[in-house]
Amino acid sequence: MVARWASIVLAPLCVCATAQSPAPSVDMGKARSAYEAAMAAKPSQKVCDACIWWHKVEAALNLANSFMYSPDLAPKDKYPAALRLYRAALKLDPSLREAEVGAETIVSIYKGMGREVPE
Repeated sequence: MVARWASIVLAPLCVCATAQSPAPSVDMGKARSAYEAAMAAKPSQKVCDACIWWHKVEAALNLANSFMYSPDLAPKDKYPAALRLYRAALKLDPSLREAEVGAETIVSIYKGMGREVPE
């Protein structure tokens, strides 16, 4: 997963890479806050570009999973949001298998129902 890769590759580069990332959860509020903070982050003396990238990838994936697996949202609400976020994670890291699988799952659900896949 992303966290394991980042801790190995980024740890020697930046102090923030050694911090333990939060476990994925379906707590929509926490996931949304983490996503907004990660997307607004800018490099500084203590945080490098690679760490910001890693936090953005992780936050997009976590929020996508929060939408995808939320028991409180209807499919018409959670699938388009999750698909947008999986695609955002894939733009940041095209090799991210978990985001690819999530996006493919949603696309197949839409195609299986004979509906247009959201952009």
